[in-house]
Amino acid sequence: MLDSASGASDVSGVSGPSGAAGVPLLPASLRLAAALLILLLTAGLFIGGALPVAAGLFKPGWDKVAHIVVFAGMGAAYGVASGRQGWRLLLWSMLGALAVGSMDELHQLRLPGRDPGWDDLLADGVGGLLGGLGLIASYAFLRRRGKRRGVLRRGSASGASGASAGAAGSSAVA
Repeated sequence: MLDSASGASDVSGVSGPSGAAGVPLLPASLRLAAALLILLLTAGLFIGGALPVAAGLFKPGWDKVAHIVVFAGMGAAYGVASGRQGWRLLLWSMLGALAVGSMDELHQLRLPGRDPGWDDLLADGVGGLLGGLGLIASYAFLRRRGKRRGVLRRGSASGASGASAGAAGSSAVA
């Protein structure tokens, strides 16, 4: 969100979609780290899932809990990597989790002892949803905390523009 007086963004020194109302401007390094986490989680699913020990690793019922937990992390990572907020973040979180979950279920068709299922994909989607909702709640908490502590900035006291304030490289939350 832009400050109408100075034209500076809420958070200086960060990249991402700027000027759109309600979009958190995350540092590019954080978004890149989230993208790398997505790659690591996906590789872990495919490599670890192909090992013989993966068949029957969890008892019935508990495998859905594992799906939800893993894909909540995956969904949160997709949300951070997207740089979005609100329903768009939630959409990225769910679609990312469902895309990887779909590929994982298709991969299981070729693995002995593994059974793909719609219930697993549903658990993946629920995990993506929970990851996105958790991320939205975290953003809201950090925003409230930052406002209470005066951490969020709308430009310097001298009225400097967002570009010059952005050169300092500060982050949204201390």
